[in-house]
Amino acid sequence: MIPWLLIACSSEPPAPEVPPITGEEVSAAAAVLLCQALAGAEGVTCAADGAAVTVGERTLSVPVEVTGTVAVAGREIGMGARTQQIPGEVQLTANVAMKIDGAALAHQEMAHVETDADLLVARGKVLDGLLQRWMVGYGIAGLDAAVGQGAPALAGVGMNVPPTALEGATVWSAYPMLSGVGLDPSAGGRMGGAVGSMAGAVGPLLDGLAPGLHSVHVVAELGGAGGPGPCGLLPPIAPVPGAEVSMVRLEGTVMVDGQATGDICMLSEPVTWPLPRTGNQVRWEQFFVARVGG
Repeated sequence: MIPWLLIACSSEPPAPEVPPITGEEVSAAAAVLLCQALAGAEGVTCAADGAAVTVGERTLSVPVEVTGTVAVAGREIGMGARTQQIPGEVQLTANVAMKIDGAALAHQEMAHVETDADLLVARGKVLDGLLQRWMVGYGIAGLDAAVGQGAPALAGVGMNVPPTALEGATVWSAYPMLSGVGLDPSAGGRMGGAVGSMAGAVGPLLDGLAPGLHSVHVVAELGGAGGPGPCGLLPPIAPVPGAEVSMVRLEGTVMVDGQATGDICMLSEPVTWPLPRTGNQVRWEQFFVARVGG
């Protein structure tokens, strides 16, 4: 028999066609998710309409540009009793923006991957997963700023960090995004004090900004190999007499309204940093929305 005929008669069913994920679909799903985050907030009204939500007297919109959707069908490997099913995979990359009353606050490049034996299920999971990550790490701060009173969205994910009142500004925090080898997955939930300390230290970054809403985005890397960097940190533990103390490396970037500004060293002393174990590295990404002026 001709070999190619064997291929043509394969019993493998064709992979299901996976509809592309559109920016409009992601935006509308984000709007629904934003209102869900305020479902338990007393005295707060939220209505989703397409890519926008109305929160009290403010409008928060989430324009999304999908830059890539890739679906990879599952497959079988091995033969007979050792056959294994490798699930399918859907990859999604997108630029997710956030606006309040038309003022642009954030623009994040997001990527997420989900697997499932059913590619259509994986498609739904990857859309939900990307938006959940965006919501927790960024959207919560904008949502609470739109509410303007308290921080009900942040409290809804288990973190009690009220808005930070500075001279001439108020700062709302998103949930801290931590990553690193050996890091306890629940570490972020215990960082309320650290988040509050950073929110209280961003005041100098807001000096001179026009009245209105602005974003502050801090990405810090702590520990790891190499020297202490330009602003190393001392562990907050009193050493045994005669013992050597190694400084912990601190490097990173600080962005205001999406533009690199200032120096992370200005945050080294006033912030309560999550210092990693010796040899490990922790990455802390923190997003804030600040209202400058009245």
